[in-house]
Amino acid sequence: VSQSRYQKLSTPQIRLFDPDLRLKNLLALGTHLEPVTCGVVHPCDEDSLRGAIDAANNQLINPVLIGPDSKIMEVAEKFGIDIKGIKIISVPHSHAAAELASNLAADGTLEALMKGSLHTDELMHAVISNRALRTKRRLSHIFRFEAPLYDKPILISDAALNIRPNLHEKWTLFKMPSISRKFLDGPIRRWLFCQLLKLLILIFRRRLMLQHFVRWLIEGKLLRPVRWAIGF
Repeated sequence: VSQSRYQKLSTPQIRLFDPDLRLKNLLALGTHLEPVTCGVVHPCDEDSLRGAIDAANNQLINPVLIGPDSKIMEVAEKFGIDIKGIKIISVPHSHAAAELASNLAADGTLEALMKGSLHTDELMHAVISNRALRTKRRLSHIFRFEAPLYDKPILISDAALNIRPNLHEKWTLFKMPSISRKFLDGPIRRWLFCQLLKLLILIFRRRLMLQHFVRWLIEGKLLRPVRWAIGF
C-alpha cells in the first residue's frame, strides 16, 4: 500500500471580537463601588460631554459640569445629549474651568477630575500648581487598549506625562500599580514587569546610578514588588 504525503495548507483563522462585551467586562469591575463626585472640566464638545453622561448612566460618577453653560447646553442640544438634572457650574472659559475644578478638588468638594475639550497641559497646569493637591507620589496615567487579535487588555503607561523619566522617577512609577492591582491584577502585573525590565535597562545604561539600585536592594524595597510582578 503506497502512502501519499500532502503538503500542509496554511488556512486563515477567524477570531471573534466583541468590543461591547469587553467594555461591559471592564465596567463590571466597578459595580460594587459607589459613584464618585467628578468635575468634568470644560465639556464643550460631543465626545467629552457624552462620555461624562455615559459614565453617569453607568453609575461610575456623579458629574459636575464646569464650563460656559451656554456652550455646554448648545452641545447637548445639538447632539441630543440629555443633561437634565446635571449640575453645571458656569465659568467664562477653559482656563477658569481648570482653576475652579482644581480648587474644588483641593477642598474635597470633588473626588475626581475628568478632562473635557480643553488641552491636557491647561488642566495639568492648574492641578500641579495647586499645593493642596500635591502628594509624595508622581502623577502617572495609563492608556487602555483593546486589540482584536489579543484576548486581554493592553495597558500603555506615561505616553504623555512621564516621557523620559530618570531612574528615581521610574522607580516611583514602578511602585504605583500596587494601588490598582486588585482591580486589574493580570494587566497590571504585565505592566509592572515591563517597568521592571525598563528600570534594569536604565540602570545598566547609567552605571553611575547603580548605587541607588544597590541601596534599594539592600533595604528590601525591590523584593516585594519584583516577586509580585514576575508572578503573572
